[in-house]
Amino acid sequence: MNEAGADRIELDDELIETQDGGSVADLVTLLPSTKLTVNSRGESLFMVRGSSERHLRVELDGIPLTVPWDERVDLSMLPLLAVDRVDARRGVGSVLEEPNTLAGPIEMSTREQVLPGSATRIAASGGEVGAWTLQGMHQRRHGDWGFLVAAEHRRQDGFLVPADAEPGMHQDPELRTRLNSQVRQSSALAKVEHGIGDEGRWHLMMQASEGEKGVPPEEHLTDPRFWQYPKVQRLLFGGRLQTPEAARWRLDTSASVDFFNQDIDSYPDATYETRDAWEEDRDRTGFWRARLARSVGGSTEVRARTTVRYAEHRETLSSNQTELLFSQLLLGAAAEVEHEFGDALVTRGGAGYEGATTPESGDKPRSEANHELALHAAVEGRFSEDGRWHLNGSRRPRMPSLRELYSGALGTFEPNEELRPELQNALEAGMSWQASRWNVSLNGFAQQIDGAIERITLPDGNRQRVNLDEVRNLGVEVGSVIKPVRGIAFDLQGTWLYSRAKGSSGDFDRRVEDRPEWLATLAGTWTHRSGLRLRAELDGVGERYSLDQRK
Repeated sequence: MNEAGADRIELDDELIETQDGGSVADLVTLLPSTKLTVNSRGESLFMVRGSSERHLRVELDGIPLTVPWDERVDLSMLPLLAVDRVDARRGVGSVLEEPNTLAGPIEMSTREQVLPGSATRIAASGGEVGAWTLQGMHQRRHGDWGFLVAAEHRRQDGFLVPADAEPGMHQDPELRTRLNSQVRQSSALAKVEHGIGDEGRWHLMMQASEGEKGVPPEEHLTDPRFWQYPKVQRLLFGGRLQTPEAARWRLDTSASVDFFNQDIDSYPDATYETRDAWEEDRDRTGFWRARLARSVGGSTEVRARTTVRYAEHRETLSSNQTELLFSQLLLGAAAEVEHEFGDALVTRGGAGYEGATTPESGDKPRSEANHELALHAAVEGRFSEDGRWHLNGSRRPRMPSLRELYSGALGTFEPNEELRPELQNALEAGMSWQASRWNVSLNGFAQQIDGAIERITLPDGNRQRVNLDEVRNLGVEVGSVIKPVRGIAFDLQGTWLYSRAKGSSGDFDRRVEDRPEWLATLAGTWTHRSGLRLRAELDGVGERYSLDQRK
């Protein structure tokens, strides 16, 4: 683990492999201030610094993996295949970050063959309850050309239930696994890249996955979702061009076409024998981004970013078998200037525009077009040779997703086409120290979200997304990595969080759903010179609030 700054962390391939994970969701204990939540739809999602899961952006080699229909992605069905590096930033680091990125990005990179020649890897694992994984990968480097192909199949009959756990309202006490928690997925990845001059490159990538999973019913509800996903498919084509770093003008542009298909089957009870409703979702997304930078003199750099994303969602329901078409056009443009005052101080400031419109809204009234201003300012510096500090403030919007505006979720949600954008005003300050055998970081943040989009329970038991008046998140993060001797490392990550919404009295005294009061991870890693690595983790999550039980 490499703590890159008070608000950033980098994970290398060795640490990623020690998690023995098949999906991005398995990285959660390595990411500070990050909580894994599984919602009532069975989707695994990250919440960073108490922010909504829709505030996070996940990318692979510069290509976004978020599904625009819901402005999020099920991380349990997002394979880690061939990923060897993860760069995660908490909060807003620049006005150039993509639209709707309020909690930060998780940027993953695939493996690279640096030396000429080839390398092949085959891995297999197995365990209880029919759990097994088979993976193969081949890399080749020939001159400036690089090639990568990889494939994986993983499955599990369910997640084990602790022996002393009391069975819930719908759980069969004779079952060793959580009811309806099975998962199966096959995935493949292919990539070709070519170097351009000094550190410039272009690449083309294809990622495909197909799988199915169950949704464990909510045990505290008398009428939970009895759902299964018999089909979750994705086919993603993307490319990226990065011109050489030494050039005065530098271009980083990427584009992708994303095909995502998902079926949902709903059942009347926990037997899962005869479905009583179904939904078919077909999503098509086109994405293009360009970042341009130019050095001015030896200490100033001007940067700009443009983003265009067009998404279509086609939905067919058992209650009305007419296919409905929904679409959204998301636009963003921003520019910033960075100036260095010697080696000790850097300032950065910028402004941008973000907007969205919904050309197609199915059988619902169209939502009004939204557009908002984005602002960001930061100052960073050194207080010693090994110590750094930073201070930044930002204003960023998030446009409502199509699902929040229009979806009924098989009769469990009430659409709300009147939703308006969220507006986050944030301030954070932090510092970090790094030496050969240790590093430590401290960070504080304050976020106020006007018009925060949160879930409420309606009198009829259904749920709806609405704009709350204001939500405030206050937090402190601490982190440390200590390497007392060669081959042994201890790391500690802890976060205290206070999250409240403004109540009817005008005070911030209303609890906000699913925000924990604290998060902590303590881990120890031993690495033998042969390459054998052992890691032990102790993770804790504080008390968190949930919606009242539906009647």
